[in-house]
Amino acid sequence: MALSNGTWLLYLEVLPNLDELFIDVDIPFNCEFLVAYPEGDLVTLTEVYRMSSDHPLQKYRFGNWTPHGGLNWPLVSRPQRRNNLQGIKLKTGYVEV
Repeated sequence: MALSNGTWLLYLEVLPNLDELFIDVDIPFNCEFLVAYPEGDLVTLTEVYRMSSDHPLQKYRFGNWTPHGGLNWPLVSRPQRRNNLQGIKLKTGYVEV
């Protein structure tokens, strides 16, 4: 199954260095992959992805969850969060009909 199919949530008891954890893992740009980890009384959610397999891991603090307040997440959509292509070259085509 490709990572881009579905939404992924990885819960960790302790937050490791995410760059080291995902060093050989290609999390595609169109994938929704969240890492959850406890920080005191709340659980922090961090969104991770790569622009391409040879680019560094991108991390975005997505939101948090508390037992009393529930889930708080950004009002910003995924395209708005991922609006910087970091110099990646796109291969495009054009067909005139």
